[in-house]
Amino acid sequence: MSDVRTTEGHTAEARQQELAPMDRPLDSASGKPHLRPLSLSIREHNICFVVPAGARIDATRLDLPGGILVLGALRGQVFCSHGSAIIAAGAEFQGEIEACDIYVEGKVTSPKNASRVSRLRARGTTPEGGAKSGGVAAFGVQSIVHAHIQARAFHVPRQANFKAAVMEVIE
Repeated sequence: MSDVRTTEGHTAEARQQELAPMDRPLDSASGKPHLRPLSLSIREHNICFVVPAGARIDATRLDLPGGILVLGALRGQVFCSHGSAIIAAGAEFQGEIEACDIYVEGKVTSPKNASRVSRLRARGTTPEGGAKSGGVAAFGVQSIVHAHIQARAFHVPRQANFKAAVMEVIE
C-alpha cells in the first residue's frame, strides 16, 4: 500500500520525507513563506482506507481498523481505531472524525443549514502499561477549517484559515 499515488503523481512513500514545518523561512524573492505539501508515511500512520482524488463519498459511519487518507470529498462519521486521519490538499471533509492523530491540509467544513458543526478528535494512544502519546491535530498553511477540534496538542501555522473553529485541549 506504500505505492499509493497522490494527485501530483508522486508515491506516498517518496513524499514521506517532507513533513512540512509550520514556520518556514521566507522566500527572498517573493517575501512569502516557502510552501511544501504535507507528506506523511502511509505505513507509519497505519492507513487502511483511501478516498481517491475526484471521488465523493457520503458515509453514514465508517468504523476502520486503521487510519484514513482523504484525497477527494468525504462526508459522514469516521472512527479510526488505530492510525491517523489525513485530509490532503485539495480534499474536503464534512462530519466527524476520531483518530489517534489528525493532519489537515485541505478543507474541513460544516453544513450551512445544520445545527451541528464538523468535529475532529485526535485522542492519542495508550500502549499497555504506558503513558498516553500522540493526540496531535496538525494543520497546513493552506488548510481551511470550520470545526470543533479536540486534541492533546495542536500544530497550527499562522497562515491557516480557521473560520469559526473551536480548539479544545483534551487529556
